[in-house]
Amino acid sequence: LLLIKSILDKKLPDYKVLLANCGTEGLEMAKREIPETILLDVYMPGMDGFEVCRILKSDEVTRNIPVLMISAYGQDSKVRVKGLNIGADAFIPKPYHMDELIALVNVMLRIKNAEDLLRKQNNYLETTITKLKKAEKIQKKNLTKIRKYQNKLKKLNSELILTEEKEKKAIAGYLHDGIGQTLSIAHIRLTSLRNGDLDQKTKITIDESAKLINNAINESRLL
Repeated sequence: LLLIKSILDKKLPDYKVLLANCGTEGLEMAKREIPETILLDVYMPGMDGFEVCRILKSDEVTRNIPVLMISAYGQDSKVRVKGLNIGADAFIPKPYHMDELIALVNVMLRIKNAEDLLRKQNNYLETTITKLKKAEKIQKKNLTKIRKYQNKLKKLNSELILTEEKEKKAIAGYLHDGIGQTLSIAHIRLTSLRNGDLDQKTKITIDESAKLINNAINESRLL
């Protein structure tokens, strides 16, 4: 908690970071504070993150708050799929890179801002339509204006989807080009030690470590 808070305080100084030590405390805080986004660990004391996410997304007060789930078991596709099916908006595995965490938090904040704007415009549109229905005469000019608002909302929704896709591609590129290349360099340097004058136990350890790194490289390419 303190590590994430220090990262967010440094990279997002305009936001206030609130901490909760368990799911129950987090739910109470979410309803009270209505935060812009929620970072939620999967395994916590008492109520786990899956249950917390389910309650958040089923509550009218908190259902529109984007949830970014965090877990040391995030490499397991079953864990990620379960979180996303429950209602999480994104998933990041531990250990994570600081820049990746900040990028995902920024995505959550942009989604929240765009969705709030869309809901505000929808509410305005519904109010306008209700008033027009109650009126004795609906002028053609007003109907044309409403259709324009509807088209703007559809366009905004399309732009929102495109923005999400761009963010996903950017993160995928970072995983492949950034983390993948770093792991490849580590693999090369580690295997180069194999040719040195080393005892058998050390060589076995090097081989096992190189294999783990190679597996990580392959997994990062599949994300």
